[in-house]
Amino acid sequence: MTIMKFKQRTLRFAAMTMVLWGLAALNAAAATNQIYLDLDHEFSTGVNPASPNTPWVAAELFTVGNNVQFTLTAPNLAASEFVSGFYFNFDNTLLSSGSLTLTLQSMAGAFTLPSVSVRMDSYKADGDGMYDILLGFSTSDGEATKFGSGDSITYSISYSGGAITAGDFAFESKPAGGHGPFFAAAHVQGIENIDGSSGWISANPTEILTGPPIVVPEPSMFSLILLGVGACGLLRRRSNCPAKSTPADGKLTLSQATAVSTRDEDQDIQSEC
Repeated sequence: MTIMKFKQRTLRFAAMTMVLWGLAALNAAAATNQIYLDLDHEFSTGVNPASPNTPWVAAELFTVGNNVQFTLTAPNLAASEFVSGFYFNFDNTLLSSGSLTLTLQSMAGAFTLPSVSVRMDSYKADGDGMYDILLGFSTSDGEATKFGSGDSITYSISYSGGAITAGDFAFESKPAGGHGPFFAAAHVQGIENIDGSSGWISANPTEILTGPPIVVPEPSMFSLILLGVGACGLLRRRSNCPAKSTPADGKLTLSQATAVSTRDEDQDIQSEC
């Protein structure tokens, strides 16, 4: 093996190693980063929301950088129905040593912004257990103030103790009733066609899914991958370049000189190796 070939193989190995390290780092950062909570089960002695289509209420949590993006929607509530409270959980080990901050990102609808309460095992959802986080929506007269059909709200959730992921919210309520525990619950009021009726709905554990994350990788991850890919491309171009040969005495015949000149011109037109 010539010294040149040895160098090329060494560089190729280093380039591929950089790409693999970058991808491995990206995948490691992307673990357990997406959760769907579909609330489609009425668990109390109340009434089901009117629509046969479910989920009546849905929540999605995505890891975005060091924070978690939380979005709540009401895709299948009837016109008169509204959410008065939404309950979910956080890792109590983390909550006991730090605090959560919910920062409003966007909202669709004319409803009044909810109150946000965070305290470990403090909010009871009817016959279910105790939850850590409660969004309390308006129940005042007037549809414009209530969180109902077609409305949505998105928060960025940060933790005082550092980075968190969506998986940190995949915890069941603390048992405190005859139902549950569940990962999330909501109180739906104004059930259509039944005056004054309401129901408590939940997300069953079997309906919590994980999926592709939304991750903001560290710049070093992208740099490592791009550097490796660039090096691989350069080595590939060099390996495709034809070798230039010269007779041992350093002299070329007329035909050889013409061939070399033509070859060099073609290479200049394509690209410099």
